[in-house]
Amino acid sequence: MTLSEWKSLPITGELMGEWKRRQESAKEYLAKHAGLEPLQDRWYTGVIAAYEDMLDIELDDEEAHN
Repeated sequence: MTLSEWKSLPITGELMGEWKRRQESAKEYLAKHAGLEPLQDRWYTGVIAAYEDMLDIELDDEEAHN
């Protein structure tokens, strides 16, 4: 299965939607609570970046992975 095929699956859309909701929730939390707990701020920043990476997944050379 190629990345393109995987992205077109209904379950993939559901997963990506949930990841986006969780990313937005983390952004909202950080916007409301930033500065109260610096370590927690960094953790939420990392979570947001991780979800962004998952949502923007691309493979440089998809054929090499088949």
